[in-house]
Amino acid sequence: MAKLELIDSALYYPNLSIYIIYSPVIPHNSKEMIPVCAPNLKPTVGMNFESLNEGMQFYYTYAAKAGKAGESKPRGKVKKRQKTRISCNSKIFLKRNDKGKYVVVDFHEGHTHLLSTPNTIVHLPESRELTLIHKTMILENSKVNKGLVQSFRMFKKYVKGYRNVGASLEDFKNFWRDVKQFIKGYDAQMMIENFMHKKAMCHFFYFDFDVDEKGRLSRVIWADPISIKNYSLFGDMTSFDTTFNMNTYKMIFAPFTGVDNHKKCVTFAGGF
Repeated sequence: MAKLELIDSALYYPNLSIYIIYSPVIPHNSKEMIPVCAPNLKPTVGMNFESLNEGMQFYYTYAAKAGKAGESKPRGKVKKRQKTRISCNSKIFLKRNDKGKYVVVDFHEGHTHLLSTPNTIVHLPESRELTLIHKTMILENSKVNKGLVQSFRMFKKYVKGYRNVGASLEDFKNFWRDVKQFIKGYDAQMMIENFMHKKAMCHFFYFDFDVDEKGRLSRVIWADPISIKNYSLFGDMTSFDTTFNMNTYKMIFAPFTGVDNHKKCVTFAGGF
C-alpha cells in the first residue's frame, strides 16, 4: 500500500506522486476561509486583461468555483426578516493602464461564509448558462407540444444528473418567456413568411390567407403536395371538422381529412 502523508489540505502519495484535495476550503483565520482553487483560475495582482468584460468574466469563473459574496441592502421601510446573506470582503479591483489594458491592482480571496459545494454550485448564477443546445432543445420540443418541465427532465437524463444540466428550470422558463415576448405581434407574419418559404422551395405547395380591416390575420388555408395527392386519390369523401378552438388567438382550426384504401385517415388541407 502506498505511503500516505498529509500536506496542507491534500493527501499526498509519495510513491505515486498524486495529490488528492479533500477539503473545499483552507482555514485562514477565525473569520475567513480561503477556497481551494486551481492556480490558473485564481486572479493575481498584476494580471492583465484586454478588456474590462474579459477581466470580469475571469472573476465570475473564479467565483463560480470559489464561492459567493455580498450583502442585501434594503430600500426604504421593509419588514424585519432573517438575513440570508452576510458581509464578505472578497473583492477584486481592476485599473486601466496607459496601454488600454485592465490590470488587477487588488484581490482579496478570503470569505466570511460557507462556500458552495459541488452539489449546490449549480444554483449560482455564475454557474448557469443557457447554451445553443439548451435553446434548440426547448424550441424543438415546443414543436411537438413538449413543455419546459419535460424538456428540463429530458436534458437531465441526457447529461446524467441535474448538476450537469448547466441551467435551472427557471432559466428554461425565462428563455421561453423571452421568445414569446420577442415574437409578440409578429407571429402571424412569421407564419406567412414560413408558407412563402415553403412555396419557394416547392412549387406545388399551396396556401392563401386573408386579413381584417386592422391588418390582422383572420383566415389562412394550406396544403402540401402530399395532401393534394391524397385528395386526388381519396377525395370522394371529405370530413371538415371545426371543433378545435385555439385559446391564445381565438381562431378555429379546421382540418380537411378523408379515408384511404386502408381505412386510415389522411389529410387534404388545414386552415385557421
